[in-house]
Amino acid sequence: MFKKILKKKSFFILVLIFLISLSVYFLSNIKPQDWYKHYVYLASSFLQGRFDLPNLPSFYHDKVIFNGKIYIPFPPTPALILMPAVAIFGTSLNQTYISMIIGAINVVLIWLLLQQLEIKIRPRLLITSFFAFGTVHWYAASIGTTWFFAHVVAIFFLLLAILITFKKKKLILAGFLLGLAILSRHPILFSLPFFLILLPQKKRGLLSFLLGLTFPLAFQLFYNFVRFNNFFNEGYLEVYRSYLNPAIPYSFYRLWVSENFPHFGYLDIRNIPLHLYTFLLMPPAILTRFPFIKPSPYGLSVLISSPLFLYALRANWRKKIVKASWLAIFLTSVPILLHFSQGWVQFGYRFLLDFAPFLLILTALGIKNKITPLMIFLVLFSFGVNFWGIYWGKALGW
Repeated sequence: MFKKILKKKSFFILVLIFLISLSVYFLSNIKPQDWYKHYVYLASSFLQGRFDLPNLPSFYHDKVIFNGKIYIPFPPTPALILMPAVAIFGTSLNQTYISMIIGAINVVLIWLLLQQLEIKIRPRLLITSFFAFGTVHWYAASIGTTWFFAHVVAIFFLLLAILITFKKKKLILAGFLLGLAILSRHPILFSLPFFLILLPQKKRGLLSFLLGLTFPLAFQLFYNFVRFNNFFNEGYLEVYRSYLNPAIPYSFYRLWVSENFPHFGYLDIRNIPLHLYTFLLMPPAILTRFPFIKPSPYGLSVLISSPLFLYALRANWRKKIVKASWLAIFLTSVPILLHFSQGWVQFGYRFLLDFAPFLLILTALGIKNKITPLMIFLVLFSFGVNFWGIYWGKALGW
């Protein structure tokens, strides 16, 4: 009887977390602009048995024309999960509302992840709230356009993969879910060592996990070949070339140099300091009159938007999960730091969402089940900054 009561109470808490998160995300963007929903059009094409997007609006960018057909470079998972809704509502479906729902589920999954880490109720509530409303996940989930939606979907599948791996059961499913996360945001592929470190040291478990991972990756190769006659071409280089235009300041350094200044490469070590500056140091844009500051479209330092992440530095390095998490963050960051864009147009640094679950694990372990006034202040400060970002994102039409 007592166990049943506990289960009912736990379920009620999960539902409450979902409803609160969804309500805040919805109220943040009650009437979202119904544009830049590449995945809705891709889902519509999938339902028609095709990979090109003949009905993609002409003003959409980040598209590739190959053999007279229009394609998008983005990996397919977000479109796959939209297919049931698109089958009902067609391309009139507002992708942002789906983003809000999945984002609210992500908050529930964070609660469950912290539970697996044996984080006590009060710090668990603090950290879950921090993720929901004190990180750029709030902005991504409530704005929900193509690029942000991909991050929200990637986190959803990545968290599921981590949770199942922790349980050390159904590892073929864990591998499959990780594959779906990778087919939302490719840098997540480099988090694979995290799972290999935490998997049971039995050959059968490893093979099951890798088998599950193989299916999505094989589909990506097939998807590439059908579109571009090349297993490894996704169209990103073609999109990159479209940005090499004096009228497109895709990175803040293009504002500082002349129009004929050479562009950095698609993946280039010269992009690393630009990303690190955006991630760690980027300040708000300064105005000459009230309110004197607004978010820069090139990002905002995580030390301003989500300073509680600093507690990740306190996590005990001797623990296997801590080493695995830092390794996942480092490896996932490599392709991100080399990338020609730092995430423009955005609030905060959206690319951190690709490794946010691992950073949150470290933050939770660094807090060590103790809440201090400083922690509460940092979380409340994060709420305020991210609310400010939501407000300006709407005001500026981002």
